[in-house]
Amino acid sequence: MESVKDLLVFIFGVSFLTAGTLAIANPFLTAKKVKKYAGGLQTKLNNLEELLQMIRNMNCSLVKQVYFNEQGIIEIQGKAGKHKLYLENDRIFVLRDESAKAKMNYRIIVEENAILDFIAKEENHDLPINPFSQYKKAMRLKKLYWTAMIGVFSSIFLIVVVTLMPSGNDYIQMVKNGSPKGYPDITYQEAFGEYFSNISWKYFQADDGRNIVEFHGNCFYNDDTVDVCFQFAVDKDQGTFSTEYMGIDGEAQNMLTMSAVVDEVFEEYEN
Repeated sequence: MESVKDLLVFIFGVSFLTAGTLAIANPFLTAKKVKKYAGGLQTKLNNLEELLQMIRNMNCSLVKQVYFNEQGIIEIQGKAGKHKLYLENDRIFVLRDESAKAKMNYRIIVEENAILDFIAKEENHDLPINPFSQYKKAMRLKKLYWTAMIGVFSSIFLIVVVTLMPSGNDYIQMVKNGSPKGYPDITYQEAFGEYFSNISWKYFQADDGRNIVEFHGNCFYNDDTVDVCFQFAVDKDQGTFSTEYMGIDGEAQNMLTMSAVVDEVFEEYEN
């Protein structure tokens, strides 16, 4: 459980650092994109009607709708938002919202640049640019940012869940540090650790809600190497546990055999 929590903390740290870095860099990246067509796009079109018809005919998936608005300029409904275009001195300009929020909207600025790239390519098919490829490349940073944000909130949620879950390690330590009545000065960890090989301890919750610690270890039994399993039911509130099951190679043993094996293990350690 601790290894899972450590992994989640690592994911949170990486995601938080990535999202934070991109958030800080966003104004600079957006300002750089704004500069691309700050001076407009050179065009041979004579009027807005020709530009409107060109936009309608070009193969640009970012353009959902294009029309003349009440101001008499071209308005494009894109995936990210609306974009307004006008002609002046043989150049196509974008009429942007001057609010701080609009100026810093990376996604809208990238989409505006992509639409202008499509227009430039439509006017001159020999231009060495791939508008859609450039758009996707520019949007990778935005996708990375949102992926990192999802990583931040998901890891926080999972860390809380893992933290609130019962710690299996606590139950395992109770059994490891415990002792049977006949050997109060020897712990299960000491005796089992010396007698068995290929040891493993794990915790799970039984169907009836009991907290179970399961031990597995190899030893010689009837001239053969066998896998021995012990299951301990732990009452954490009372600070007690009891041996509920013993199996040899998956075959359940009776209480007499279980007691005999425990005695042999602890006697061997004691001697």
